[in-house]
Amino acid sequence: MHRDEVGTRSGIHVAPSPDSAAELCGQPRLNYAGQMIIITATLSFSAESDRDAAVVASGVVQKATRDDEPGCLAYCFAADPCEPLNIQVYELWTDADSLAAHFEHPNYLSMVTALRSNGLVNSDNRMYRTEDCGTVYDESGAFRRAALEN
Repeated sequence: MHRDEVGTRSGIHVAPSPDSAAELCGQPRLNYAGQMIIITATLSFSAESDRDAAVVASGVVQKATRDDEPGCLAYCFAADPCEPLNIQVYELWTDADSLAAHFEHPNYLSMVTALRSNGLVNSDNRMYRTEDCGTVYDESGAFRRAALEN
């Protein structure tokens, strides 16, 4: 994976190149400038081994959702490195119709099965409607605060 170094006041921040995350997912980088829907969740399991098994069991479904479902820009269920019983969820969707279709799709049903069969005990989830404000950093590596001030 190619990495770019971006200078910050606190030193050097190493960030993936703009296309590297999409390359890892097996999908092209999507430049979507409209409103988007972000789903976040914390999934809790009864044991760390259950959490780890759920991450492994859901990997194929995560990729299938990214590759097969229109409107899905990101779909990631990852082990929380600080909380050994938790998975952190990040999803990014282009519109409500695509998200609604996801909840009827076989991928979603497979994900529910993978999580429940591996000891899921709680799900704390939220959704947000937002728009893309561009990159976090400018060309000099400074935080683009002005992009959020309107």
